[in-house]
Amino acid sequence: MPIIDEDAAESYLQSFPDRAERRELFQRYRRVPYQVVNDSPTIKHYTQWSIFDSLELKLREVSGPRADLPITYEHVTVIHNNFVEMGSIKEELGRERPEVDDKLSLLTLSLSKRVQVLEDGRHLIYHKTDGEDIFSPLYLDIQGKENSVTEVLYLSDTKGRNMNSFVAKVRVPSSSVVNLVLVERSSSSYGYGRVFVEDQGEVNLNILSSGANQSHLEANTNLWEGAEINFNARIIGVRDNRIDVKTTVNHLGKKSVSNGLLKGVSGDQSSVTIRGIATVSETGQDSSTSIIGRGLLLGNSSKVIVTPMLEVKTGKVLMAKHSASASRVSDDMIFYLQNRGIDRRSAEGLILRGFLSEEGDLDVVREMVESRLKELGY
Repeated sequence: MPIIDEDAAESYLQSFPDRAERRELFQRYRRVPYQVVNDSPTIKHYTQWSIFDSLELKLREVSGPRADLPITYEHVTVIHNNFVEMGSIKEELGRERPEVDDKLSLLTLSLSKRVQVLEDGRHLIYHKTDGEDIFSPLYLDIQGKENSVTEVLYLSDTKGRNMNSFVAKVRVPSSSVVNLVLVERSSSSYGYGRVFVEDQGEVNLNILSSGANQSHLEANTNLWEGAEINFNARIIGVRDNRIDVKTTVNHLGKKSVSNGLLKGVSGDQSSVTIRGIATVSETGQDSSTSIIGRGLLLGNSSKVIVTPMLEVKTGKVLMAKHSASASRVSDDMIFYLQNRGIDRRSAEGLILRGFLSEEGDLDVVREMVESRLKELGY
């Protein structure tokens, strides 16, 4: 069974002005498998693609009560059940769209409307789907501005048997800073996301995902000479969540820098996977890269996988390091807090809040972390 009604989807894409290009992408989606036989085992075992193909969702616009904004920003775009409630949406994909070859990115691009960010300042893209059996695709086209700072918060908010799917292209000039926050706030729903970053300046990428029956999110960054990326990815698994987040950094230019921190917490019967891969190419001399991965298990049936990986193809690097650990909450730390009059459950909650919190977190991130920990009983 397909993820959506394919005949209806192909009819839908005919309404776009660039329908010939979209139809080619859609036909490629139909031909391409989720996996090929010789895929790396680091990819193969973490997302059950067959779950997506059992959904049989519909691509339709549903108008209703307006979505309440979760946070105040200068520039706001709201897409609610595929209906544009606020902001400007482009009908054409544009010339700068990313080249994609995986199945769900092809499907998403072929059916998406485009949200374009060209100005500096603070931007909110609120992508909410709470109807019934809805597939909601979106293309984010983000261009950093010279000598400026651009902040973009993409908040995917889904409830019930629905699926938000997005593809993002981010271009960062040498004198530009882009702060990109991706929050996937799900309630027993589904999600997919793919981010492509071309970085010649500085990127600060923050990812938080929790609550999905199944979600797969990837971020791929090409670093050119002197460019820098600092990325932070966090997953909180509750109930029977299956969440897979993968970040890939390619050092293509000299003196490029990447710093990554990966954190996963798995409670109840959830399974969470968080991966970071950094490659320093032959042209990436004098670069430095660091990926630190940490995972915490909260239950006997929970599962957490944390895999930072490095591939260095040049003998001249300033730094290349990675580390990973997965464990239960430290008994020594709990004992320390219990000796100061705190009961065990409260002690575990304090440790988890400290583990998941980061300096500079947005209110919407802090509130989501707190709500998930309360859901887990902390």
